[in-house]
Amino acid sequence: MSTTTVENVSNQTATVRKAKARLRRTSGIRSDAILETALSLFAEEGYREVTIQKIAKRLGIRHSLIYYYFEKKEQLFHSALLHALEKLMAEYGEVKKRHQHPVDLINDWLRINVNLEPFLRGLINIMIDHASHGHKRTPRFVDDIVRDFYAFEQSTLRNSIRQGVKAGIFKCQSPDEMAAFISRNIDGIYYGAIVRRDVSVGASMQKLRKIIWQLLSYEDTRRPRGGKHV
Repeated sequence: MSTTTVENVSNQTATVRKAKARLRRTSGIRSDAILETALSLFAEEGYREVTIQKIAKRLGIRHSLIYYYFEKKEQLFHSALLHALEKLMAEYGEVKKRHQHPVDLINDWLRINVNLEPFLRGLINIMIDHASHGHKRTPRFVDDIVRDFYAFEQSTLRNSIRQGVKAGIFKCQSPDEMAAFISRNIDGIYYGAIVRRDVSVGASMQKLRKIIWQLLSYEDTRRPRGGKHV
């Protein structure tokens, strides 16, 4: 992968980190521990049910300590969302760094979405909650970063597809539409798994992989690098 691409991933992760810092009074290790616990509770119970007192109780600290870092619950909620996106972009950035071949990258992209299932389920629950509270109460930069995250995913997939077409590996008239198709279907698999208990993320991702190769006119005979297929 090019140096420019690696720098773009690093810059995007750094942007999220700076935005997260804007939402808290003081940075530090304990604030990250608060964010991790808040992330779990918001994912499990939803925004309305979670209180600062609940978060403090799970952490085993006084709730006044949380107010030292975050002025109010809404601010903590937005910070937890950004914290999750920062972690996710770092994971996806590592996938981009590992692979030069477009088939390997797409295979690993789907695989990481299976491996991160518990984390992604929680993040999607939080993002649904985030959307349901309306944009008037959401800082603009939070919405911008959520949008940029999806742009990051689609650009990664689009560039891999273009690389594959250029190398004669894939056939695709519109890499942009194909990348959007893959991104939407990854989301769809998770939304389906949240709503329906009989949906398996791993099995659904495997079906998606087969559909992707069919649409790209690619026969997947290569041995996956660094591990198994989805």
